[in-house]
Amino acid sequence: MRWFIWFSLLCLAGLAILLAVLAAFGWLSEIGHDIHFAIAVTLGVLLSSALGGLLMGLIFYSHRSGADERAAGDGSNRRGPESRP
Repeated sequence: MRWFIWFSLLCLAGLAILLAVLAAFGWLSEIGHDIHFAIAVTLGVLLSSALGGLLMGLIFYSHRSGADERAAGDGSNRRGPESRP
């Protein structure tokens, strides 16, 4: 789990550096936006990516911990096509 935290922090630092370089070269003024626009877009992308990564992590954790099998049980309480009258 620590590798994920370090990887996330490294990606965040990379995006911050990229944003700083683009702002220093005047990229934002060329497209007609200011630094507030870039910060808002960056935060939106980061939060969306973090939510997606968290949900995927929960899926993998659930699968590896065996919670899926425990929730499904042995299948005896499920009604399938063969149990219909």
